[in-house]
Order: sequence, then structure tokens, then C-alpha cells
Amino acid sequence: MRREGFLLVWAAAALAIVMTLGAGVFLSVSVAARLEAEREISLDETLIAQDAMEQMKASVRLGEPVSMPKEIVRNGRTYTVDMTEEPGYVESVPMRRMKAEVSDSSGNSVSFSVLMEDPQ
Repeated sequence: MRREGFLLVWAAAALAIVMTLGAGVFLSVSVAARLEAEREISLDETLIAQDAMEQMKASVRLGEPVSMPKEIVRNGRTYTVDMTEEPGYVESVPMRRMKAEVSDSSGNSVSFSVLMEDPQ
């Protein structure tokens, strides 16, 4: 009888260890999946902002209007693109400060800004 009770204690301890390890693996995988989703959103915002900046710089150099939509759907998420230009002077040289900001529905945003010489 004693050995059966001792075996039951070992089985209960093994079950507790396996359940603890399983919970740890589950939590690690869930955190990794959440971080991957956040990084995917950040990468999408960065690539869209980079594209907007390149189009804005090309429009200054070539004199063509920017053809970037205000809302872009990428990987099933909708991103809002806000592009602004501000004229200014740096040491009496005409410049343009161009800014592209991309945000998603959760409020996360990425903003790029560049100062370019005005070709006029």
C-alpha cells in the first residue's frame, strides 16, 4: 500500500510540472504572436510613410502633384496618410519642410520629416 501512495505523489508532481511548463510555453507563444503583430503594423506604417516621402520629394523635383491616397489598406488594416508641406527659409534660402504621418485605427503613428530646398 505504501508504494502505491508514493507512486501517486510522483504522478501528481509530474502532472504539476508538465502543466507549469505547458502554461509557460503557451504564454511565451502568445506574447511572441502579439509582438509580431505590433512589429507588422509598425513595418507597414514605416513603408507607407517612406513611400509618401519619396512621392513628395519627387513632386518637388519634377513639379508633379502627389498621387498618394489618404487611406491605404494593407494586410487587412486601414492606414491614414497625412502629408503636409510648410515653406520656410534657412539662411535666406527658400526651403520646404515636408512631413508624412501614417496612423492606424488604434492610434499608433509614424512620422517622417525632411527639409528640402525649394527649386523655385
